[in-house]
Amino acid sequence: MNSFQLTSENEFETISLGKKLSNQILEFNIGNPKIIFLSGELGTGKTTLSKGILEGMGYEGLVKSPTFNLVEIYKVSDYSVFHFDFFRIAHSKELNEIGIHEYLTDKKSISIIEWPERANSILPKPDLGILIEHSDDLNEDARKFTISSNHDITPY
Repeated sequence: MNSFQLTSENEFETISLGKKLSNQILEFNIGNPKIIFLSGELGTGKTTLSKGILEGMGYEGLVKSPTFNLVEIYKVSDYSVFHFDFFRIAHSKELNEIGIHEYLTDKKSISIIEWPERANSILPKPDLGILIEHSDDLNEDARKFTISSNHDITPY
């Protein structure tokens, strides 16, 4: 497993990191679904990073937090990007009821999952896992990213 840490000083740098990662994500398991886990406390920038990933893939529209809808769906090139937020999930059975496995097995899909720890028992292993934390820096907008993958990824 490849693992490394990066930091960002602000929202702009977090979006930029997402854009850079997007190119590598598209190369994971070509012809198969891709799964990205985003973990971290409330307000650490999971949706902001998702916005950068989608922008890097060419999406030009508004990227919303899927907290209330559970999933937002975006069309990017040949892919469907499913942006999930499991924060409100009390039991993984709820995800089975919405057909989570159909989303995750779509061969032309990229699933970005915020709060995956709420459903670890039913989720496959991710292609990319990112833990986002507040940095120890005095800058309240600074973030630390711990990025892990079984694929070759390049630290920036």
